[in-house]
Amino acid sequence: MWDKFESAVVGHQGLINAKNESNEACRKVIADRAEPTPYTILINQIDPALAKRGLFGTLQTGLDVMTVLEESVGSEFVLVDAKLGGATGKLWWFAEMRRTSRWPKSRR
Repeated sequence: MWDKFESAVVGHQGLINAKNESNEACRKVIADRAEPTPYTILINQIDPALAKRGLFGTLQTGLDVMTVLEESVGSEFVLVDAKLGGATGKLWWFAEMRRTSRWPKSRR
């Protein structure tokens, strides 16, 4: 019985760590780029960050990084409309920066 309890606690803590790590990696990528960022770029940084911490392959919780990040929309992040070339979509940006003009990385 204790084995199941311990496994549940470790699994829950791993999920919390993975969520925190996902949000932290997202914040870092956006801050480094200093501009709203496509999800593809975020996930390409988040997955290796989770793997580096040993959280990627050990979670059997069905963790979905998109869902984790979406839970932070409004509080930490906002999705801004964007058009790049002929494609339209949403870019991730800091919630507290939604009214701030941005300085794109391409112009630095």
